Amino acid sequence: MSDVQEYIEDGVQRFTDEIFEFLRIPSVSARSDHDADTRRAAEWLQAKLIDVGLEAEVINTPGHPIVLAEWRGAGEEPLRSSSTVTTTCSLPSPWSSGILHRSSRSSAKAVSTPAAPPTTRGNFIFT
Repeated sequence: MSDVQEYIEDGVQRFTDEIFEFLRIPSVSARSDHDADTRRAAEWLQAKLIDVGLEAEVINTPGHPIVLAEWRGAGEEPLRSSSTVTTTCSLPSPWSSGILHRSSRSSAKAVSTPAAPPTTRGNFIFT
């Protein structure tokens, strides 16, 4: 078994716990009542990136904060990666954090309900 495979097998529970911790942050960027949670998610990610040895910072934007991380120890040829994580709820379902209710007068309002906790089924994570 390679060192990488052994590291992954030894750490799988920690990795699962950490991703679940991140997924429990209700950072739905399309809802302004989650702006503080969106920032908390960015700060959580920044801390994890720093923990693994990267230089990381949270950058404010006119919208939501972004996280920029760099590792300068790669030598002459830089490795570049870009990632965007977006959470949206487009249809009401048991997994969404907001359910649309209609009254008899055909007006609609969004009611905030707690999001379902992350769960695993086989090798998949559901939020």
